[in-house]
Amino acid sequence: MGKIVLTAALGIATLMASAAIKPTEINTFTGELDGYVYETNNPYLVEYFMHDNQEDYTYNIYNSNLEKVWSYTGYAESTTNYSMNTDIEGDYFTFSQYLFNNDDEFEFLLQKSRPATNPDYEGQTEVYGFQLMQSNGNAIIDLDFDQPLNGGSSINFYTYQLGNGKLILELNYYHNGDHYIRYMYDPAQAGTVQLISKGQMKAYPNPVKAGDMFRISGVKGITGATVTVNRMDGSLVNAFICDATVAEIPTGGMSDGMYLYTVTRNGKVLASGKIVVE
Repeated sequence: MGKIVLTAALGIATLMASAAIKPTEINTFTGELDGYVYETNNPYLVEYFMHDNQEDYTYNIYNSNLEKVWSYTGYAESTTNYSMNTDIEGDYFTFSQYLFNNDDEFEFLLQKSRPATNPDYEGQTEVYGFQLMQSNGNAIIDLDFDQPLNGGSSINFYTYQLGNGKLILELNYYHNGDHYIRYMYDPAQAGTVQLISKGQMKAYPNPVKAGDMFRISGVKGITGATVTVNRMDGSLVNAFICDATVAEIPTGGMSDGMYLYTVTRNGKVLASGKIVVE
């Protein structure tokens, strides 16, 4: 009798265990998971997958209940954001919500491309501008470059939060050397950007070994400009007037980590970027 009771008890326990671990399907994701929406008060999950044409993507954004709240088909550019309050690696994302303004629409960046108009690049594409878009179809920024980027150039986007509510939006691209275009963006004046600097620049070596010299070259007007280096919390590390065409920043005494450098002249930002000290 005792054996029968034990066997029955084991059977019930097995059934209960099976019932406890049986998963309940909430949602089935068909694509890759692409992290989260940046600068938001709500947790959102981003999924994407590539279409058969190998060009277009579909992005789906889900809320915390794994309900799809928005979908976009195209190709959105990924962005890396650096701020005075972020970690050393920077925050990498494709979609944000409150980075560029304070409404509830999702935000993302697009390159504007078309078949090359320069006959030297026949059959290739050129990038002639960019857009900062919202999920409602509104373009916060819609900008064309003075000259298109030919030869299959592709833009890498970076944002730098300055701590005063303003952003530096930086576009890096390679075309016969490393180039940059930097704009000042003020969320209080959405829809407008101010070109602050552009050109071919070298900031090297990066990463730099602690104790070695970090150099910035190729910045127009750098002679006589003020060079400042700040920690990621905004505190000042170094500030000096550059007396040559190449700014030299000593890293002796700087601990491992990320820093921000800024080159300014008469209140205008000529160059800015990050220094990684190892």
